[in-house]
Amino acid sequence: MQALLGHRVIASLIIITLMANGRMFSFIGGVSFSNNLFPILFNIAWSLLLLATAVGLFLKRHWGHLLFYPAVLLTTLGFGISLVPFVPSLFPLAISFWVTLGINSVMLLIVIRLHWQAITASKLSQQRHQSSYK
Repeated sequence: MQALLGHRVIASLIIITLMANGRMFSFIGGVSFSNNLFPILFNIAWSLLLLATAVGLFLKRHWGHLLFYPAVLLTTLGFGISLVPFVPSLFPLAISFWVTLGINSVMLLIVIRLHWQAITASKLSQQRHQSSYK
């Protein structure tokens, strides 16, 4: 039950992060697609990756965990955005990136732990299922 709650909390935080950073798309209407197509496509790809990650984690699917790993790397190093919105803004700008890195690293460790629990639970259930047929 705790693992399911953990997955859903992280998925909810990812959705909140997407909504809080929706301002990243506010520049799309004011630029020409011929000059700045790459940033637009990059933002769209990032948003789709986070959305797919949130859906996968919410449904507790294996692919949700696998998508989370590049998503957190891209979110942290590519955009400098925290997966727990608004917390880095409570700190001085000089250490804001380090706070973001710390928060996202903790989130990564939590997802690794949840993924490990899901894998071991799956293996245990397969072993019990196979031993019941012997």
